[in-house]
Amino acid sequence: MKPSGRKVSAGTCIMLILTLIVVIGSVMVFIRLSSGNPIDFSRLSSNESKTGLSDSGKKAASEEELQRKRQMSEQYYAIKDESTKPSSGGSGGRFTLTVAGTAALEGDIRKSCYLSELKKYDVEDIMMLLRSNVQSDINIVFLENLLMDNEKVSDIIAPSAAAEMLSTAGFNMAACGFQGSWNKKADGIAETRSHLSKAGITPVGIYDPGDLNRINIMNCGGIPTAFLQYTGTISQNDRKKMDKENMSGAVPAADAELISADIAQARSRGADLVIVLMNWGSRAKAPDKKQKALAQQIADAGADIIIGSGSRIPQAAEYIEATGNNGKQVLCIWSLGVTITKDRSSAGRMAGYLFQAEFMMDDAHHVTISEPSFTPVYTWMYTQDKRTYYRCLAANGTIPDGMEVKQQNAMSKAADVTREALKDSPLAEK
Repeated sequence: MKPSGRKVSAGTCIMLILTLIVVIGSVMVFIRLSSGNPIDFSRLSSNESKTGLSDSGKKAASEEELQRKRQMSEQYYAIKDESTKPSSGGSGGRFTLTVAGTAALEGDIRKSCYLSELKKYDVEDIMMLLRSNVQSDINIVFLENLLMDNEKVSDIIAPSAAAEMLSTAGFNMAACGFQGSWNKKADGIAETRSHLSKAGITPVGIYDPGDLNRINIMNCGGIPTAFLQYTGTISQNDRKKMDKENMSGAVPAADAELISADIAQARSRGADLVIVLMNWGSRAKAPDKKQKALAQQIADAGADIIIGSGSRIPQAAEYIEATGNNGKQVLCIWSLGVTITKDRSSAGRMAGYLFQAEFMMDDAHHVTISEPSFTPVYTWMYTQDKRTYYRCLAANGTIPDGMEVKQQNAMSKAADVTREALKDSPLAEK
């Protein structure tokens, strides 16, 4: 007799399938655990509402949001980390320079970065879209905030996280003198300098009392270079208070006599290049006669280049002929505009530019500026997942994924405002 055929029941089939699923799941868990990556079991429960989370649960959710934002910046906008910086200097004496306009964490920008559950500010991504444009040996930004963690934040006082924001963008020097520099007196200056230094950023323009190294001379690619900053926007009332406390040197004033003396001292100490950074002018106003007269005096005193900020709108660049110095031509940039701003009132107030150049020195210690150029920048504001974000980016670069047509048009107008301001200047668009 032939053995009769045996049929497999439906129940047996189901049990075999379930067993196979369990085996596959166990293998996946084993692999995950072996890799050292934790498994987020909190995702397995759907019964816990968001409003019913414990304090630890809320903190975990905020941490997850923070991580999501960072992934969004890296993936959603397809940003590559181009953090490899060119080496400083080289034979013959040369270095590259990038200078950006006003960066200020004010009002809505600051509020948009606050993570209430963590009680901290996440500002690191605000300027990261500029990273590929900030690749020089020396990268300077005009900072218009004091950095303090134990004071109430305001348009003047920002959290210390702002230092990491600048560092992430590639800046290694900050011109810190502005109208609010004396708001918290010597403590504000000391703490700001400390936070910047810890982030690898050299502060200029604000100094601790009695600082003997106020005239900052650095060896930049074999060129001894003095970086000097002066502030003309502090109120006369604050200046009188500083003078009364013998603190006027903490934020050097935009005074022709003082600047001339500092340039002379920098030269006597071996500086072959003197870069003067100015926080001057009035908001959204063209340079006035007093400002132009000061620029001429700075050029006459022996500065090689004058770079300004303070008006918060992009302004012209031109050569000033120094008197009594063999007709030396001194490049003067009146204002770089803004790098990051909350102001949305006009295209000009959302615009700024990066100044970029290469400095070269010959065997006779004569320094020349090669290929001075500019890159227009724009502060982009957008909303996603019911949150508002601000990002600074090159206005003539690739349009980020997800930028609405309205914002594209605003960015284009901001770039055109900058181009108009520089149309007859010696700077070429980069």
